[in-house]
Amino acid sequence: MMNGVASNQYTKARVITANPLELVIIAYEGAIHALESGKLCLLEKKYEQKERALLKAQNIINELHSSLNMEAGEIAERLANLYNYMIRKILYADLHKDVEGLEEIIKMLKELKDAWETIQTEETRYPADPFKSQAQPRRIASVVA
Repeated sequence: MMNGVASNQYTKARVITANPLELVIIAYEGAIHALESGKLCLLEKKYEQKERALLKAQNIINELHSSLNMEAGEIAERLANLYNYMIRKILYADLHKDVEGLEEIIKMLKELKDAWETIQTEETRYPADPFKSQAQPRRIASVVA
């Protein structure tokens, strides 16, 4: 198992070499990890660590949202609505110590990640790129690592 510094360096290197599709997958992985950590901290009553983890998840989801190309149509609109819902649900779960709410968002993110991985595996590109440009998702590196 990698220590925190090595893991952080690995993630940064992975982000630098990633294409836009891989960046989205990396962002989902980061949000999932942060939410799972936040959930564990909530259960263990480690509230300061929970706050940091949930804030990191929110930052990643906000970055995914801001990277959307709303001109791409329905897929971008649906993702935007979903990301907004996730942020609201995380805030609610945080305020009400709602572990099930966090689990719901984790499940949603895993499903989205799986869908993007399927697209990547099939080596097909979605007809309308839902991201503004290749440069926009690169900011994900600052919130994931």
